[in-house]
Amino acid sequence: MGRFNLIRRSAFPIAQQAMRRFVLVRASIVTIRSGQRYCRCGAMHSATAPWMAEHLRQRMAINDLHFTYRHLRRRLPVLAQRSPVPLGTLLSDQHKHDSAIMESLVAEALRIGQIPGPQLCEEARILIDDLHLAGMGRPESAARMLAIIEALQRVRALLARVWNQLLYTLPAGGMPEFHAEAMNAQEQVLRQYHDLGVLAQRLSNT
Repeated sequence: MGRFNLIRRSAFPIAQQAMRRFVLVRASIVTIRSGQRYCRCGAMHSATAPWMAEHLRQRMAINDLHFTYRHLRRRLPVLAQRSPVPLGTLLSDQHKHDSAIMESLVAEALRIGQIPGPQLCEEARILIDDLHLAGMGRPESAARMLAIIEALQRVRALLARVWNQLLYTLPAGGMPEFHAEAMNAQEQVLRQYHDLGVLAQRLSNT
């Protein structure tokens, strides 16, 4: 009986350690609630927390980009059809570039095992809804065209920011292909933002 009690007492600290480690791993889970992200600080005490946090940040950025491009691809063709030249032409060109970027994003994400999920990006949803509202009204209206450009620039600014967040999780030495694709995509988004600004200036001067 004494030997049994000795075994129980020696096993108890081991069980406590296992339970503490389980709680720390559980605490590192990032929850998504109403578009907000919460990371519990207990994760910092786990040996695997830095890697896990980086992995989650990478996954969130990929999901946010995928959500934004997916909804933007649906919206831009409609706006382009209802907009006169030169805005309609610019929107069509940007839609083609967006499609190519999204396909590349999905291919690279799948290659590293980060399958884009159905996560909601609340900020992107609001901005794309604003873009839809900006497209209301007479197609020839200068105010409508300027409103579309301004709304789309806000979407481009969001995309550039999220691409930057993704780049922080992609070491150039460890994932050179994905890193290069992300750099090219961010540069393309910044060019798109600039092109919209140039057109807005032309429309304002006419």
